Amino acid sequence: MDKEFTGTYVPVMHNKFIAGTAQLSAIIMFCLTVTTHAVAQQNVGVTGKPDFYFSIRSQDGNLREYRSKIVPNIPLHVCYGWRLKLVNVTNIVQFTEKFSLPSEPAFWSSEDNSYATSAISKDRKTSVTKKYVVPEEGWIGNSWCVVEGDPLGVYKMRIFVSDVPIGEISFEIVSLADYRKRSAKD
Repeated sequence: MDKEFTGTYVPVMHNKFIAGTAQLSAIIMFCLTVTTHAVAQQNVGVTGKPDFYFSIRSQDGNLREYRSKIVPNIPLHVCYGWRLKLVNVTNIVQFTEKFSLPSEPAFWSSEDNSYATSAISKDRKTSVTKKYVVPEEGWIGNSWCVVEGDPLGVYKMRIFVSDVPIGEISFEIVSLADYRKRSAKD
């Protein structure tokens, strides 16, 4: 354990199995039901709060990333998300993201998909995403893109690792004109 680590430790399921000739569907089913099997636990460190970002893809395909919590509503050109650095992780990590919008959107990508990793609330303003992931160099995260019909206003994401609350992110999606005005002041 790193002596300088000052973050939070949370228990994370650690699955040990021998990869063999099992079919991909069997592996997927195993990952989805891992909580019903005897699993080893390890203490995974979280090195601070989730890092929020958004990116804009220009007409020529170039991508530029920003750290502001004011996000322009430019459908199909703007995506946003969070990243979280973990330490002491060697295998599968489960995270949950509770994502609330200021009002219901015109469209949720996973709304009518019973196999999706996200469930949509009855009022259509909240998505709960639960994923099992293998961190890349200790990083986990999730992202969304602005689409036509997304509401303007304050959005909130609550992030949990192994059902332990890690942080909350609030950001605002504004019209392009409002974004330009606010950006000119900075």
